[in-house]
This record gives sequence, C-alpha cells and structure tokens, in this order.
Amino acid sequence: MKSLKLKVIQRQAYKVTTQRKHTDKVADNLINQDFNPENPNQVWSFTPKHLTAYLITSR
Repeated sequence: MKSLKLKVIQRQAYKVTTQRKHTDKVADNLINQDFNPENPNQVWSFTPKHLTAYLITSR
C-alpha cells in the first residue's frame, strides 16, 4: 500500500441524534389505521419534516 501511496480512511461510528425519554407521553392514535374516510377533509396528516424544510428554505 505504501508503494501505491494508498491511505486507509476509517469511517466514524454512528452517532445517535435523537434522545427520547421513555417517560414521555405518546399521542393517542385517533385514526386507528382508517385511511379511507367517508367524507373529504375528515382526516389530515402532518409531517414535521416538511415544515422544517419549508422553514429553512423560506429564510
């Protein structure tokens, strides 16, 4: 490896970025896996990921 001037690059270990307390309350499941509502606008969903992306790009 020295003759070819190759170097080893070691990957960093995986780092946990989300810290969750097991005492935190989990939100109630109001939809109960019913993704076919009878009328329009009965069920809405929200993903915080899209809001974060929007807030970053709207600066």
